[in-house]
Amino acid sequence: MLLLLVQATDNVDDDDEVTANIVTTGTPVDTSSAGQAVIQYDVTDSSGNQAESKFRVVTVAVDGVCDTEAPVITINGFPDAAFNTFCEGGEYFELGATATDNVDDDEELTQNIITAGDFDVLVDDPPIGEYIVTYDVTDAAGNAAATKLRNVDVILCDTEPPEITVLGQAFVKVCLNYPYHDAGAIAFDDIDGDISVWLQPAHQAFSTISSELTQQF
Repeated sequence: MLLLLVQATDNVDDDDEVTANIVTTGTPVDTSSAGQAVIQYDVTDSSGNQAESKFRVVTVAVDGVCDTEAPVITINGFPDAAFNTFCEGGEYFELGATATDNVDDDEELTQNIITAGDFDVLVDDPPIGEYIVTYDVTDAAGNAAATKLRNVDVILCDTEPPEITVLGQAFVKVCLNYPYHDAGAIAFDDIDGDISVWLQPAHQAFSTISSELTQQF
């Protein structure tokens, strides 16, 4: 039998009598299995004045050995944003995490992992930005695991190709053995803007096209 002592004092009533009237409620302490119990103590003196409730938390350890070792959380996938990037308007897939402990059942502990941080934002069409998902868990003995973090980036994805506009005539007649001076072209992209400087003139292609056009004319 587990005997837990508690005492009450009063400015008028006899302390022993008040102590004898303490009412104990809460969770029964079951030493046959690991876990926690919360005991509540209340008492009222002869004048009807009720004392402030007091509580005792009792932890039952396996085989009488106190569990002081915190569980360990392992993130599924990778924690770095480089591996957790998706497009604005896309869907975030949460890979979750697992937890292991020296006493508690790992599967049950994993189910108790609290996924928080920016998780609620990520699953609700988040805007472009950097986000952090947190993972926490506490074992039956009250040992809290070190918080693990997953960094997530939401980016603007460019899926539209740029548009090239040819300057000058689309069909040009060039005399044989005369130099060809190309009028050039400009390019515009809905994200990058004017990317004309990125244009790569293919001189061999120009030469071939010029020769073919000359033959047509």
